[in-house]
Amino acid sequence: MGNGQSCVGGKSDSNTTVDLTKNELQISIPSCSYDSMAHNYVKELNKKRNIVENFFLKIKNFETFQLNILKMPLHSNFLSQLPPSYFPAIIFIDISSKWLIYIRMFAQMQIMVKYLVWRLFWLGDMILDRIGHLFIKFLCSIGSITLFSARAIVSGFMPPYYWKQIFHQAVQIGYFSLPVVGMTALFTGMAMTLQCYAGFSEFTAENAIPSVVMIAMTRELGPVLAALMVAGRLGAAMTAEIGTMKVTEQIDALTTLSVNSYKYLVFPRILTGTFLVPFLVLIDDIIGILGGYLVGVYYLNFNAANYIRNTLESMVTWDIVSGLIKGSVFGFVICLMGCYHGYFSKGGAEGVGRATTNSVVASSIMILLLDGVLTFVLF
Repeated sequence: MGNGQSCVGGKSDSNTTVDLTKNELQISIPSCSYDSMAHNYVKELNKKRNIVENFFLKIKNFETFQLNILKMPLHSNFLSQLPPSYFPAIIFIDISSKWLIYIRMFAQMQIMVKYLVWRLFWLGDMILDRIGHLFIKFLCSIGSITLFSARAIVSGFMPPYYWKQIFHQAVQIGYFSLPVVGMTALFTGMAMTLQCYAGFSEFTAENAIPSVVMIAMTRELGPVLAALMVAGRLGAAMTAEIGTMKVTEQIDALTTLSVNSYKYLVFPRILTGTFLVPFLVLIDDIIGILGGYLVGVYYLNFNAANYIRNTLESMVTWDIVSGLIKGSVFGFVICLMGCYHGYFSKGGAEGVGRATTNSVVASSIMILLLDGVLTFVLF
């Protein structure tokens, strides 16, 4: 290292390399004899102390200082040779670098939060815009259906009258709907009687079963089930028939022949549906009560005379009339939805199929919605 140094095997050739641009500090400790080890250690420590002091002085700012410390490989032999007075600085450097990392993480999190808030506002605006469009479209549909029904009703009461079309639609709606309505009512009455017996038998209230079946069938189940069956069978048929006439331009041909399409196609269906669906509801009530009677008498071993007497005692005229009013409203809605969706269908066979689906879905939803409204109004 210097003059007057003696090393084992000759002179000591120790090199200390300092490169601050690469942030590397490489130190090699010579292997000297024991008599010169103390002197060499002092000189080497002073040189390394100067290197560290120069290094700290050349740091321009705190961030460069932190980055250089992080990048510089501090060897264990170098750290072991630093004096204790430099350890607080090294600890401060380590803590500062960690806090800078936390600050950067916080800044990144703040940017992410701002981005998420912006995305949430954008999503909320898009949802509100979509809801607004749907609401406006819903209002437009209500207005279009109202004008369509008003035009059909007004034109239908003006001569000439198409009695043949009215009679044909009466047969289609009334006569051909009887099997599906009657079968539905029969099994509904049977199942309801069994379910009521399973619950009422725990409270020894079997005598209330005929009254419950009677009230349920006349007020709710009869009108709703009959209307749903008619909507599934008749509403789809109306939409498919009128929709096919629309896409094949047969309605345009009727207009060319000076035939009012509303009077010829729409009004007979709405008229017969409004007046014949209540009769289907009445038949539905009778068959449903009959199904409950069959199960109660022949399966549950009720007394037939007592069952009939309890049924007649619980019968109220207003219950039957309210069911018929519901049936009339449901029939009007079913025929109106079927004619409306078929009349404005477009797009060929695919458009007719889509209109048929929309007709059945709209009719079913309107039946259930109006059932709740009419129940609040009538009771």
